[in-house]
Amino acid sequence: MKKVPVSVVIPHYNNAGTIERAVMSIAGQTWKPMEVIIVDDCSTDKSSRAVLNDICQKYQETLNLVLIKNNKNKGPGASRNIGWNSAKGDYVAFLDSDDAWNRKKLEIQYGYMKTNPNVDFTCHDNLLKGQTKDINERYSVKEISFNKLLYKNVIGTRTVMLKKSLENRFVKNKYHSEDYLLWLDIAYDNNTIRKLNIPLSYSFSHPFLGEGLSGNLLKMYKGELDSYTRIFKEKKISVIKYIIIATFSSIKFLRRLYIQIRQKVFGV
Repeated sequence: MKKVPVSVVIPHYNNAGTIERAVMSIAGQTWKPMEVIIVDDCSTDKSSRAVLNDICQKYQETLNLVLIKNNKNKGPGASRNIGWNSAKGDYVAFLDSDDAWNRKKLEIQYGYMKTNPNVDFTCHDNLLKGQTKDINERYSVKEISFNKLLYKNVIGTRTVMLKKSLENRFVKNKYHSEDYLLWLDIAYDNNTIRKLNIPLSYSFSHPFLGEGLSGNLLKMYKGELDSYTRIFKEKKISVIKYIIIATFSSIKFLRRLYIQIRQKVFGV
């Protein structure tokens, strides 16, 4: 069994129904990580605590599983920081407790970063539940610049692997678009970011469609605007660029809201 110097960080909060699926997808990797760090963000339901205890007993030896319990709810960004800061691997990969990985994810992604040590950060394509696509290991790679990332966040947290040594961190007490803000900060600091055009992860809910998500859609929109405002105040973008991307973000929000309403009313 080959182990690689990758620490996997999973923030968890009241996800008793999905957390084991995420951990199982790590246990099934062709190349295993050196450790898996679950950061429980002060879960309140008893079932979550019971499931976490069962997972620790089942996977502690095979995955070198570490459970960190926050003494109060701190949010996903702060929880990822806690796991990141305690990681022992040269690389850190993130997985949310309601997502999963393809079994060759670490082999392919770590393999790429190992053979390209100048690359600081990689991500890859993702599949939504129900989508299918053959894994062709002859994939293309594209570079992601700060300017490209400004107009569209093409980086899903579940797809990220980065060098542990990066000094950037998730902003504390930010609950929406905290990941996007971090990616922008990392890109702005001239770190090399590459995207592997191969789907190596799975998500099980649509990012802006589904039941009762209009409130979440608004929160996502406000979070994105907050991220743009922060980088503008830090003088990373000009006034003109700030206006352009904020307008573009508003148009995306209205379009997604229209699609969501159409789905609810007409079922299409």
